[in-house]
Amino acid sequence: MKITTDHKHREILHWFDLTEQEQEEHKDDYDSIEDSSFVRYKGQLFDLCECMAFDDHADSEFKEWDGYWGDTYFSMTICKTIDSDWVVMGRAFS
Repeated sequence: MKITTDHKHREILHWFDLTEQEQEEHKDDYDSIEDSSFVRYKGQLFDLCECMAFDDHADSEFKEWDGYWGDTYFSMTICKTIDSDWVVMGRAFS
């Protein structure tokens, strides 16, 4: 797997941080939208609650990463939590 990232800290957003257009697009996706958290990356809004945790990955190339969203059969978007306000995003390709 090839991992690419700019190591930039991206702020974790909450429902009321989203634009009106983003809120309108996603309002029907949630039962409790006020508790949701998001991050913007490469022009896309990612829901952190939909991020899948890596299973036992201590010896893998993902040992520094916390979770992922499957994009295609050959790629995924990955994230690493910095603290309760920030994450680092990246992409992994095979």
